[in-house]
Amino acid sequence: MVLSACLLLAGGSMAAPASERYWEDQSAVMFQRLGRERGLPGDIVTAIAQDGAGFIWVGTPVGLARYDGYRFTLFQPDPRDPASLPDGYVNALHVDRAGRLWVATNTGGLVRYVPDTGGFARYAVHAGGRGEVPVERIAEDLKGDLWLATRAGLVRMNPDSGVLQTVPLEGPAPVMAGMGIDVTALQVDHDGVLWIGTSRGLRRKTQADPAFQDAGALLRQAGLPDDAAISALFSDDQGRLWVATRSGSVLCHDPARQTVRLYDVRLATDQMTDHHVIQAFQDLPPIAGGDSRRRIWLATSPGGLLELEEATGTVRPIRHDPALGTSLSGDIVHMMLRDRAGLIWVATWGSGLNVHNPANTGILSVFYLPGPAAAPRQALVRSALTTREGEVWLGLEGQGIERLDPASGRHSWLLPGTGDGAALPRATVLSLAQDAAGDVWIGTLLGLVRYNRQTGRVERVPLPAGLDLLPVYAILPVEGALWLASDGLIRYEPASGAVTRYRHDPDDEGSLSDDRVRVLAEAPGGAIWVGTHNGLHLLDTSQGRLRRVQNRSWDLRSLAHNFITALLHDRNGQLWVGTLGGGISVQDKNAGEGYFRFHQVNSRSGLPGDSVHALVQDADGRVWANTEGGLARIDPETLSVRAFDLDDGVGVHGASMAVGAALPDGALLFGGREGLSIARPAWLRDWTYQPPLVVTDMRIDNRPVPSAGLNNAVSAVAGRPPSSPAQIILPPHSRTLALSFAALDFAGPDSVRYAYHLSGFDEGWVQADALSRTATYTNLPPGDYVLRLRATNKDGQWGASIRSLAVKVLPAWYQTLWAKAAALLLGLGLVALLVQARTAALRHQRRRLESVVADRTRDLMDANAELQRLASTDPLTGLLNRRRFDELSQAEIERASRYARPLSLLLIDLDHFKRINDTHGHAMGDVALQEAARRLLAAVRSTDRVARYGGEEMAVLLPETPLAEAQELAERLRRVISDLPISHEGLAVRVTASLGVASFQAADGDIAHLLGRADAALYVAKQQGRDRVVVADDASNAAAAASA
Repeated sequence: MVLSACLLLAGGSMAAPASERYWEDQSAVMFQRLGRERGLPGDIVTAIAQDGAGFIWVGTPVGLARYDGYRFTLFQPDPRDPASLPDGYVNALHVDRAGRLWVATNTGGLVRYVPDTGGFARYAVHAGGRGEVPVERIAEDLKGDLWLATRAGLVRMNPDSGVLQTVPLEGPAPVMAGMGIDVTALQVDHDGVLWIGTSRGLRRKTQADPAFQDAGALLRQAGLPDDAAISALFSDDQGRLWVATRSGSVLCHDPARQTVRLYDVRLATDQMTDHHVIQAFQDLPPIAGGDSRRRIWLATSPGGLLELEEATGTVRPIRHDPALGTSLSGDIVHMMLRDRAGLIWVATWGSGLNVHNPANTGILSVFYLPGPAAAPRQALVRSALTTREGEVWLGLEGQGIERLDPASGRHSWLLPGTGDGAALPRATVLSLAQDAAGDVWIGTLLGLVRYNRQTGRVERVPLPAGLDLLPVYAILPVEGALWLASDGLIRYEPASGAVTRYRHDPDDEGSLSDDRVRVLAEAPGGAIWVGTHNGLHLLDTSQGRLRRVQNRSWDLRSLAHNFITALLHDRNGQLWVGTLGGGISVQDKNAGEGYFRFHQVNSRSGLPGDSVHALVQDADGRVWANTEGGLARIDPETLSVRAFDLDDGVGVHGASMAVGAALPDGALLFGGREGLSIARPAWLRDWTYQPPLVVTDMRIDNRPVPSAGLNNAVSAVAGRPPSSPAQIILPPHSRTLALSFAALDFAGPDSVRYAYHLSGFDEGWVQADALSRTATYTNLPPGDYVLRLRATNKDGQWGASIRSLAVKVLPAWYQTLWAKAAALLLGLGLVALLVQARTAALRHQRRRLESVVADRTRDLMDANAELQRLASTDPLTGLLNRRRFDELSQAEIERASRYARPLSLLLIDLDHFKRINDTHGHAMGDVALQEAARRLLAAVRSTDRVARYGGEEMAVLLPETPLAEAQELAERLRRVISDLPISHEGLAVRVTASLGVASFQAADGDIAHLLGRADAALYVAKQQGRDRVVVADDASNAAAAASA
């Protein structure tokens, strides 16, 4: 054999990362924690395994738990049930080649889970001439025999016959029970060699060996004592054997190449005096299209996880961080499992279970958590810039600027008030921009400064007094000038020192609508887009005039929201506008020159949040958005959205406004409340794993029935049921069948969607989500059915497999065929006897009923007429109600549109009506409404339609009435209501009304548009003092004047 060694000499240190690995080395390894909140009975996990159906089984000191991605199902000892788990303390779990689960308990021996009954079959294990002994470890050789490590020695068991055989550990001298040597690890490698780790060395046995052989020579070749205590063994997917000693050494034996490589990880911890025992290994194979490194995780106690990179021997500690909810839940780790989807399950002692998805390399989370004051990068990142030199500048909150060089891994800082950053204010760095000369302009909460590339120092910028200390939220260099987003918009020419400031002028529609300017973007032709808290503006830099682009509540194609948070001009010249609460507005390029129309992308489109804080375009032209609810990637052609959340590796919560940048290597950087999210589009891959679909629970008439046996059936393919699907039998008189199911995609179970269909009962597939994955059927008629189940994976891809279950509903005696035939014959005889007598009676009754029917028909017609009147009128005022008014109004609009006839609408609101109710009581308010209605009806034509439209609001539809006549009538109605007081029980109250008038126009497609214009006029009447009439055209003029 050839011996090679790589020793790590500094705890947690790493070589300078390559450019493509820089952000990965900076990012956190993220876990999902599973514990008591999911039903795990305790925080101590003693064993973990995945069975043939795909369930995850977890052993604890207080019972065995089965996990389906949503909840743990608990199995505990029950003295009343001989088939229950004999002991709650689980030492080990093993799934054999047939998919059967074996459970080693502390005092109850070895048991096997029986899915058909939901119980356990028991096996008594005896060794070394003793009575029953506990099993601590289980392994399986290529013949299918189980090897059981007990405190009394090693036992081989035939799982089919249950025959046991105690096997001595041969070495220089045979080792039997009681000699002070413990079996600490069992492993069968790819060649079928059984390796035994003990407290005094290593043993091995090939399939041809009659007995175990001493393997101390393997330890000696690595420079270790041949009797070194072994703590863990592991065979990776390349057939190599990994061995860990209790002293902290790790060796890798490659039988194909006949090599042994030694890794010394004893110093890869935070405290050199700590002694961390390696408890388990788990390899992380290279990811296709992603990380090509071969790594292996080492579970230590109490040192958390160590990630060993095989090629370089470098070690990265992965520890519990109490400030980070996605870190490892605890540092006492003693077991790991890689499931069929590639997820890594990490079991801790006292901190529950953890799940990590190694495939999440497309999005990385770099956390900046609270730490020592000497560490500047613990501050929140408030701005970011990628320079032309390939550096990444991060503007921090009160701690200056961090400069990163991903190519070399070097860091440097510009600290406020010291060194090269002496001129940098001790304030938040809000914006960064690089000009054509290479200088970096820095906008802070206390003004603008410049980093001089030639001198390498920060310099103050001589802005005029009053402008020098204003916050600078964004910087846009354009043709030698700087545009600054601040209190207003500022244009600064560094060469001449000239300053131009644009402010809000309430009397000038061509000014800013708001002085709170926050984002800027360059538009084609030298124009500037300016985003404020109250709308978007397009600045013509040649004339200095601004054009406002704002939200119009009645126009769904206008800007989604006036609070602008992000701007992006993509490579196709299309403008993207991020807003606070309205999602993203994407400019419609086909709207025509001078028109601003937008397509909306928001939460209804799949965006994870409607508050958008940054927009960045990747190398493939797709636009990425950082929202309060996570990241999203948007196709600019179709505007389809792909959202990314915690299941995809997004661990940084929230978003920092305007923190977004494209990095030199094609990655994208976004800021959040806890750090940075690094999106690497080239590393993103679709989740193609197709999870098994299993039945998790079955109840008949709300009584639980064993259901695990249903998962032994093979799923159907391409929609065809299997030849003999598993069968569910409902006994006679059963009323309810409830079947719960789950697709075992542990990478994102909450995103999985389901569908089910019961042939012969359901018309189509019934859709369900993760919260409603139970098919419930009641009162099924006797017969044979097939229940088909299907599911997606976490990315929404429907699998090709369908699990089919035969359902047989047994009939009661009276539902059988012979009982129905006898009942039919008896019924026919009775019918024949009754027909004659009944016929005579019917003739008599027919004549009587004809008379009754005629009377009832008249009564019914009268009642229908009254119901029609009640359904169409308001019970208090007797006016038309809103529903009937809308129906009649729509018909009049269609008539006016078809024949070009005039049509007008009055919207009337009683002024201060709430004051009348509050002062004189609701009875007086009702009288006021009734009297106002009476006066209106008396004052209008019989062809006019009067309705109570809501509360104190009434509407009058005026067919064949032009606007001028409608305005005159509105004045007359206003006087009719207000001239005479309204009296009730000795009180007299004068009531006034405000009226909005609108006349039908071609743009009014329905009553809603006409009402909207009348309502706008009514609103102006209210604003102008009430007790007046305002016409819709006048209302628009008044609104424009008010906004100016």
